[in-house]
Amino acid sequence: MQGLSLPHGQVGRPVSTKEATTRVATTATMKLTKKRVQHIANLAKLNLSDEEIARFQKQLSSILEYVELLNEINTEGTEVTAQTTGLKNVYREDKSSPDEVLTQKEVLSNALEKQNEFIWTRAVL
Repeated sequence: MQGLSLPHGQVGRPVSTKEATTRVATTATMKLTKKRVQHIANLAKLNLSDEEIARFQKQLSSILEYVELLNEINTEGTEVTAQTTGLKNVYREDKSSPDEVLTQKEVLSNALEKQNEFIWTRAVL
């Protein structure tokens, strides 16, 4: 069994999922600050209470710690994989036929609000 590549050229032993989870739970450090969690919440347009920020700070930091374990895995010689199922594109070609195309009148008949010959919507920012 091949060892893990650790920082600074150290070699470690393989780590089980259970052991990795335990390591993360016992050594989790607060990688994300409250300010960073608030910034992420603002990007997602979420209004979080101080209690929620503290909870997400702990949870997100734990997730990042777990993901950092992936850096310890020696992937040398491993083939790059984008997906493993072997599925191919199952979508149809993007073609239209005259009987599938709606007329302008049909499209406008479904619009909630119209202005002249156009569908009217509020600005999307």
